[in-house]
Amino acid sequence: MSPNNKDKQPMNAQEYLAYLSRKFKQDMIAEQTTNRLDAQMKREGKPFVSFDGTCTSGAEVVTEALERPTRIFSRLGSILAGTDLAVSRNPIIGYLPIRNLNAVSTIAPNGEPIILLDQVLRLVLHMFTSFLFYLVVETRKRGGLSEVPEDIRLFVWKAIGAGIRLLLRDNEALGDIREASRWILHDVPPDIPESGDVLCDTLVLFIIAHEYAHHFLGHVNPSAMQQYEISEGQPSLELVVASQAQERAADQLALRIFLKCHRPDSDLISFRHIEEFAYAPLLFFDIVSTVEATRRFSERKIRLHPPALERKQLLLDQVMPSLDERRRGNCEFFSSILAITRQTIVSLGL
Repeated sequence: MSPNNKDKQPMNAQEYLAYLSRKFKQDMIAEQTTNRLDAQMKREGKPFVSFDGTCTSGAEVVTEALERPTRIFSRLGSILAGTDLAVSRNPIIGYLPIRNLNAVSTIAPNGEPIILLDQVLRLVLHMFTSFLFYLVVETRKRGGLSEVPEDIRLFVWKAIGAGIRLLLRDNEALGDIREASRWILHDVPPDIPESGDVLCDTLVLFIIAHEYAHHFLGHVNPSAMQQYEISEGQPSLELVVASQAQERAADQLALRIFLKCHRPDSDLISFRHIEEFAYAPLLFFDIVSTVEATRRFSERKIRLHPPALERKQLLLDQVMPSLDERRRGNCEFFSSILAITRQTIVSLGL
């Protein structure tokens, strides 16, 4: 079945998502993740539990990872409705294995807007932020990163590397992720994964705001997106230049959208602490830069996005002046830990 069957009406967003799901069925990593996690737990006779203890099977973990961004976007849409940032047709959220990317904006054949998120995006981000918080807490408690025992530092960096490998379609990372989830649940104070959860949601909010911005700015060309973003084609230099310019513009608007969620009456329940993490967009690009540092990602010769640290620099002057001294210090501290994480991931060849 083609998305543009001449004998039928053009597919709407839901039909097009179903079509893409069938097209990429052999690569549907969420289903593979569920089956492998549950099979491993069954063999070992141990129940699987998520970082925060709320999910007791691989299926529940994947379901939560898929549903949470949808709820975030629904609330964001209600905030923007009636403002100068509202769109005539709100995008629909869909989930696919997007192969090395975390999100894509596209359009169904009938013109309905769609935001596609990677199936394991939130799962990997939550793991990343939980371990990042743990490393930050331990570093501050012990008076320096070098004072954190080497085996703990190495475990954390390998766990973060495993999450990135899963995002880059390496299913062999599942064993490391399983061990990491057990460790952080049983050996780490519960407020750390809870804080990681809040930071994770603010990161997801910025990612969704960025994709929403592409739709608002009229950037989305369905044929180009489907050909190059989803199916890994080789774009022309002209497309690369145009795409990178659009990414910078979408970053600027996404930050404006993100900041709208700070107002007390936004009713964005998941983000009651969003003001605490007003620097999340900067950390997002630190995290993306860590992904870019991996061997598997660096092998890609053509990129439609500017380097992450360049994108961070363009937002820096807008974010930092709005932060008080404490939050500015937190932001700089997180960034310094992430910089060392990047260097370690490169040195370990992850």
